[in-house]
Amino acid sequence: MRIKLSKKLIGFILVLLIIGSGVKVAFADQDIAGMISNWLHNKTEESIEEIDKAITQEQAKQTTRLKEELQAAIQNAEKQFNQFVEREKTNRITELENYTDTLIQSIDIETKSGQAMLQKLNQILDEAKTEMSAVVNDNSANSGEGSSNQNEQGDADAN
Repeated sequence: MRIKLSKKLIGFILVLLIIGSGVKVAFADQDIAGMISNWLHNKTEESIEEIDKAITQEQAKQTTRLKEELQAAIQNAEKQFNQFVEREKTNRITELENYTDTLIQSIDIETKSGQAMLQKLNQILDEAKTEMSAVVNDNSANSGEGSSNQNEQGDADAN
């Protein structure tokens, strides 16, 4: 009976082992799925953080690069603008000088109209001198210096 009992005991232990290992495999499957899920979740979080960090660093680099390029473009545009302004100033001055030269060449003082214009200008100048002398003489007479101002008026009228 001992042999039967030992056979039964060995069979029972064997059945327990088979059932026990089946249960462990079932638990292992559930643990593996949970472990994979946790690992995947952790890796996803790490990857997102790593990508975000890389994007932030690259954005900083590109922003610095953009600022440098923008500054260079502004300096280049300013240089071109200054050159344009200088060219236009030179062109306008030259154009004005040419126009003035043309006007000077078209003036003919030797003609009768030029001489008439000269006489008219001299007449206007003489009238202005006379009026200015009269103003000076009126002010001098009012201040009691009439005799010396009359001499000055006579000199002015002589001109």
